[in-house]
Amino acid sequence: MYRTVLRNGPWPVLLVVFIWGLNFTVVKAALRELSPFWFNALRFTLALGVLVGFWTRHRERDIVLKEASPFLWVRVGILGLVGHGIYQVFFIMGLDRSTAANAAIVLSGTPLWTASLAHLVGQERLRPQMLSGMLLAMAGVGLVVGFSGRQISVGPDVFLGNVMIVGCSWCWAFYTVFSRSLMRRVSPLTITVLSMAVALPVLWGAALLEGPPAWEQISLWAYLGVLYSGLLAIALSYVIWAASIRRIGAARTAVYGNLVPVVATAAGVILLHEKLHSYQMLGGAVVLLGLYLVQRRSWTRTSPL
Repeated sequence: MYRTVLRNGPWPVLLVVFIWGLNFTVVKAALRELSPFWFNALRFTLALGVLVGFWTRHRERDIVLKEASPFLWVRVGILGLVGHGIYQVFFIMGLDRSTAANAAIVLSGTPLWTASLAHLVGQERLRPQMLSGMLLAMAGVGLVVGFSGRQISVGPDVFLGNVMIVGCSWCWAFYTVFSRSLMRRVSPLTITVLSMAVALPVLWGAALLEGPPAWEQISLWAYLGVLYSGLLAIALSYVIWAASIRRIGAARTAVYGNLVPVVATAAGVILLHEKLHSYQMLGGAVVLLGLYLVQRRSWTRTSPL
């Protein structure tokens, strides 16, 4: 199934990039009425409910539930706690204590962390061409974000927030690399469902500690934001992302994330009438060049998994 989805190249992954790029604008609007923790809890619950509905029709479900070893459950539990639970808490708290521009620049390093970890554990080789492409993509993100007019700060007032964003970058690198090793035994859908199920209590715990929102003041648009983010940015995108990890590897998949700020900037220009600087267009071109260097010939190879 998953090779069929990705057999015609990277288009499904580029769809994910497009969804995540628009998601910045959607989330920004929804967070005017919903707190970040409640927004996360609601969208994860919706996404998990939909994915579980598909998973119950998946023949692998009964096999996993009956034959999975305790070690497999422990590994999935750690993946869910780190890759969804801690990641989301660090991201939300870090963004609250830092700036969106800082977050975008710090997160642009995620593909490099991912490739380095995959290299260290012997999963993938970090070749010079791949490293050059990742550094180019990071530089491109710096241009896109640096000339966006958003505040970039390295002062003590945002230090803790920046550290948390680095932490969530490491969490996502950990999830990306070690989820691939599990896919030798189970499908991307199963990994996504089980790991999200582990994280959901963490997200609801953070929301309940914050206290209930004023439900009567939340508009239809905020709920539509939850729907978009839950159904598309999580349910659909996470499964495609996992399938891509299985097909072309953790590092080559992760570098597509550097296109997200480019799409987010384009969405801001089109939907919010933000100004576009010529250096941002140059940055977008640099990101694409870096992506080309990393992905060169990767989609013509068959995954060993």
